[in-house]
Amino acid sequence: MNWEITWFGILVRLIVTVIAMWLFIILLRQKFTTVRVNAAVLVLIALGVLWLADIEGATRLVFLGIEIDMRIEKAEKIIKRLEDVEKTAQSTIDDLKIIQKESSATFLKLDTLISKENKIFEIQSLQDKALEGDFSSYELLKEYNSEDLDLNERAKSAILSIKRFYIGITKIRGVELFRKDEEGNQVKGENFETSWLIDDLIQNKDWRVRTRAAELLKSHKEVGVPEALLDSMENDPNLWVRKEALKSFESVTEFIARDVFQFETGIPRKWYLENKEEVSNIINGKDEE
Repeated sequence: MNWEITWFGILVRLIVTVIAMWLFIILLRQKFTTVRVNAAVLVLIALGVLWLADIEGATRLVFLGIEIDMRIEKAEKIIKRLEDVEKTAQSTIDDLKIIQKESSATFLKLDTLISKENKIFEIQSLQDKALEGDFSSYELLKEYNSEDLDLNERAKSAILSIKRFYIGITKIRGVELFRKDEEGNQVKGENFETSWLIDDLIQNKDWRVRTRAAELLKSHKEVGVPEALLDSMENDPNLWVRKEALKSFESVTEFIARDVFQFETGIPRKWYLENKEEVSNIINGKDEE
């Protein structure tokens, strides 16, 4: 046999043998019967099997079985915990997906809000520039078109605010024009020749000078003045110049403007072409006077 008896095995065998012999002696003291004889034989056989058996191996197998059962139990617990963790992780993933969707919706709303605020700021910026006289900004407000009706209303409101601002207001108070005549004498704007004023109205780079020239031309009912004022109110890049050109055009031709910015409608030129003869009579009458 390929096993060795250890001290542990010997001790176990001795203890079992002593107990078995004690029981065997008690059995022999009793009256002999077939059953008792058979029991005694069985005891002897059991003792023989005990001394021949591999108790250590059997013990190791028992403990190994117990250890395997314990490990299986631990493994089952670990698997149960892993399943719980997996459920928790899946629940967390689902929660994160919900949070992500809510976050995306929030960011979308925020982006929409920021975009609208930027457009509102753009409208306000165009209004401010138009109030300073920038005609192109005013035109952008007039052409403003958005799917957002609120923005369209803001643009329309800005246009009305600009027009109200230009009524009865001037930005050239204190601005004076000076030029020297052929003899070197300084001439003030009120005494400028008509050609000088038309030249400043059309060619001067300073919008304040152009505005003042347009204003001074209201008292010059002369040939060429209506046309110069019409060209100015239709083409000048500055609203203040256009406004003063329109006012002077009214004074020179007796045209009646219904709007502070009526130059943008094309009505003044149309009216002039229809009433050019009457305007000429006014100018000629003034010249004869």
